[in-house]
Amino acid sequence: MSEKVLPTLLITLLAGCSAIVNPSGAPFAEDGGIRPTDASTDSATRDADVPDVGRRDTGVDSGRGCPEGCDDGVDCTVDSCVDGECRHGLNHASCNDGIACTVDRCSASDDCINTPNDGLCDDGYCFTGARCVVGAGGCTGGAARDCSDPDPCTSDSCDAAALMCVHAPLDEDGDTYPAASVGTGGFPPGGGRSCPGGTDCDDSNPDVHPGATEVCNGRDDNCDGVTDEGCAAPPDNCGSAQQITLSAGRGSASGVLGAVNDDYRTSCGESGGHDAVYYIDVSSMSDITIDTLGSAADTVLSVTLDCPSFGTFGQNACDDDIDTTVVIASRIWLHRVGPSFGASSLRVFILVDGYNSSATEGYQVKVQVDDARADSCSGPIDISGGGTLVGAIQTTGLPFPGGESGSCQGPGESFEAEALATFRGSPGRTAEFDAFARNFVPDIYVRRRCDRSDSEVGCQKGAPAGSGLNRAQLNVDVMSDARYYLYVDGASSSGGYSVDYQP
Repeated sequence: MSEKVLPTLLITLLAGCSAIVNPSGAPFAEDGGIRPTDASTDSATRDADVPDVGRRDTGVDSGRGCPEGCDDGVDCTVDSCVDGECRHGLNHASCNDGIACTVDRCSASDDCINTPNDGLCDDGYCFTGARCVVGAGGCTGGAARDCSDPDPCTSDSCDAAALMCVHAPLDEDGDTYPAASVGTGGFPPGGGRSCPGGTDCDDSNPDVHPGATEVCNGRDDNCDGVTDEGCAAPPDNCGSAQQITLSAGRGSASGVLGAVNDDYRTSCGESGGHDAVYYIDVSSMSDITIDTLGSAADTVLSVTLDCPSFGTFGQNACDDDIDTTVVIASRIWLHRVGPSFGASSLRVFILVDGYNSSATEGYQVKVQVDDARADSCSGPIDISGGGTLVGAIQTTGLPFPGGESGSCQGPGESFEAEALATFRGSPGRTAEFDAFARNFVPDIYVRRRCDRSDSEVGCQKGAPAGSGLNRAQLNVDVMSDARYYLYVDGASSSGGYSVDYQP
């Protein structure tokens, strides 16, 4: 072995930060540490690159002219017959004993010889004093040179080839740009420290460094001191709300909750989450579906027609999770909404809120606008999958609902107006409904067939719930993928309602 091979191999073993010692004194590894490269010493695996004929051969040798065979009885030789002569090649690799610091050789007369070599445990500079003890499994004892310096802006290591300690600029994320600072708060406040010559403003993230592409994510990606340059102002509040442009009634938007502030509160469970505000304009009576499916963040959705600058989001609808046990995304259906008489359009504001302050991941919000469906069996709005349905029961104009009643209602209630929606049952689940209204007391019931009162599977009368609200709750067992119909009944005059549906 040349003198230059060993230090190079030791660098591979010992390279790292200032902590380069093996404090336990245990062997580096069983045949996994320092290893010479010539054929006379340990190889990575026993007999891995030599044919198995080197192990006690059977006397059946290659070639011709050696009728009695060429087995010399030595395990570590490769025995063969060539042109009538027996040849016995030494297979040193087959003598690997699994201990990195022994020199393993094959002797034609004595089989394998495994000689401890303390020099294989000691490079003379970076690591000294270790001995090769076969009974202990290899290198034991010894001490590593401490190359640590007091500068937190350097990465410290020992170079055995150059016989010196190396103090390279710190680059924790491996992006080739040294850290601009270490600790927190900069230097000197907060215990942090600036690193002379360092340029990486976030040495924990390889995507952040000088020259990186600036992404609209609320982060200074290229370390120029400016966040999200060239990006549109984030949809932080009603004053900077972004429009979701619709094409054929479809539209979407996405962003990162960590890039916006916490400006609003909702009524359905969020607690201090970052929030983004969007809007759409609707020009005719419509059914609108809004969801955050596909978001990484746990989101809460809220909708309003009156958008404030801060405080409580003036919500007409709110939903926290389509299904609290399975899906963290939220969904809202707006049923039969549109501009008032004489107006050309209706603006609907959409709040995408994080469930709490730790929800800073990415989100996406999708919008689908369709012609409003009638509250009739000919094709009611479909709320399969769960979410919050918000609508208004109309007792004037067309369509004019009424004439249906549930088993829990009295005889006189069959003439009260009702809203209608349909859904498909989820596998092995109970459908849970929670209905609210201010202008009337809602009664809710579910049927298996829209036009058959005898197919009812559940009915629940509503009651006052306080604070001017009336409420009805109903849970029904449903069959997987079977079609069902939900009625919200009890309106004697026009009135808005909402139904939270957990599949």
